[in-house]
Amino acid sequence: DLPVCLASLFLYSLRAPREPRSPEMFTQPLLPPGQLRMSSSPGLAALSQLPSLEVKEKASLLQELSTFLGAEIEMRNRYAVVDSVGNQLFYAVERTDCCRRQLQRSCLQDCAGWEVDVLHTPPGQYMQKFLSLRRPMQCVCCCLCRPTADVYDDTRGVKIGSLHDPFRCCNYNFGIQDAGGNEVLRVHGGCCQPAVLCPLPCGPCSEISFEVEDRGGQVVAHLQKQVPSCWSFFFAPDVDNYHIEFEAVQDPNWKALLLAFTIYMDFLFFNTPNESRQQEGIDLMEDATASSCCCFC
Repeated sequence: DLPVCLASLFLYSLRAPREPRSPEMFTQPLLPPGQLRMSSSPGLAALSQLPSLEVKEKASLLQELSTFLGAEIEMRNRYAVVDSVGNQLFYAVERTDCCRRQLQRSCLQDCAGWEVDVLHTPPGQYMQKFLSLRRPMQCVCCCLCRPTADVYDDTRGVKIGSLHDPFRCCNYNFGIQDAGGNEVLRVHGGCCQPAVLCPLPCGPCSEISFEVEDRGGQVVAHLQKQVPSCWSFFFAPDVDNYHIEFEAVQDPNWKALLLAFTIYMDFLFFNTPNESRQQEGIDLMEDATASSCCCFC
């Protein structure tokens, strides 16, 4: 009868083979390996879009006050990393314990180890792990056992490269290696620059320039160490800013290594205050105080 026929047709439609789908429905476009790496690390993805960066070291009020009192206490180094319009994208903070931090002011400065974490600070979100720099304590003596720091991508849990300070005569020369130990970039800074011979808080005497070369010797990027202000020049001479122009450097891993390199270089050469400059700052304060007292009287 009719109900039985309708039920049979319904069951037959369920057992009937479905129309096969075209292969395009199952196939998804594959991204290049570099883009896959960038998508797995938000920090690298942010770096890939940036033509330049500013690394601004933060002054520690307690450290500067203890210096003026004659018993300096080395505090953690901190750096804000901003883009060309001043938006903070990363924040670096030192993780070294107190005892090893004090070694950085002693004759064992080149031997002292340290650790720095670089955090990604996307707008409107919490800080995220990005990079970590690890410089182990080692016995450094002239051209032997030169300082080396390893750079890790904490998001992926892999090493992306290392930073090396080879033995040099007068000039600032550095090597940047990839995860396999191959030198991919070299940084050169001459010793005859005005800021090296006669540092001042303004003009060309306030900037030290560095060229970044690839393995073929072609200049692919530029770095600059800058004095932030007259105040920091006299009262916080160990505080510096760094400007990075990536130019022909497009690999986000290499950009991350250059960012890490500015912190590495700051620890090696520009982390010790100039005592004569600080004394000049103290003398200026004393003269200003004496002048104020005389005017008041």
